[in-house]
Amino acid sequence: MQMLRTFAKDAFRFGLASWRWLGISGKTPRFTTCFGDVFLESLEGWWFLDTMEGTLELRWTTAVDMYAELEAPEGRTTYLMDDVVRDAEQRGLRLGRKDVFTFNPHPALGGDMTADNLTTMRFSLALNWAGTMHEQLRQVPTSSAAQPQAPAATHWVHEAPPVRVDTAHPVYAEPHPPTGSFAVTGAYGTVPPQTGAHYVPDTGTFPHYAPQQNAYEPRPATGSQMTGQHMAAPGPHEDPRPYVQAGDPPAWDDIWRR
Repeated sequence: MQMLRTFAKDAFRFGLASWRWLGISGKTPRFTTCFGDVFLESLEGWWFLDTMEGTLELRWTTAVDMYAELEAPEGRTTYLMDDVVRDAEQRGLRLGRKDVFTFNPHPALGGDMTADNLTTMRFSLALNWAGTMHEQLRQVPTSSAAQPQAPAATHWVHEAPPVRVDTAHPVYAEPHPPTGSFAVTGAYGTVPPQTGAHYVPDTGTFPHYAPQQNAYEPRPATGSQMTGQHMAAPGPHEDPRPYVQAGDPPAWDDIWRR
């Protein structure tokens, strides 16, 4: 299997778009490893974009130095990971023209760099996804302070004030009993003291019913009658017609008139 791979400019452009936070401007991608690591060239020399570690470093000043190290056994193991590629070939894994190997789960997320976790993916997608993942992993929280907790279910519930219970009437007790002339205290059925207010007796069936006085009975004098503005209440009603005393015989003249 070819250890160094090259791709179209559009594939490099799309894949490296998510790595701008690492400072890749001014560097031209030339080729990659079988795992999507990119070799870039600039005026300073040759750079190595390690997609496993998420780093970009200037490693060689000239292309001769770069190729010399990649051909050495140590360089092949460090940069090209040829031992993992050989193990993948023995397992039957093959790369397409636009594919690279990728680990699932990724080593940055705790995956092992072994052939057991290898899979193939389109190079542009794999490189772009790796850049986005490393950027998110390196983001520092804006604040380490403790976040405010949501209020509990009873946070907005206020306890009701204690209610004053009248021991004489616990069922009809009120927090604020009435005061003034109409205040009623004690057990039911007790006549309240005379406070100047009109009191209507309770007959049992209709609480507000009061029997009317006989028309022929004398009525008590009111305030206006007591001041002299009006005459006193008249006495019992008298029949103006003549009548016969009981026990006296009727007169013949009276019988004739009837």
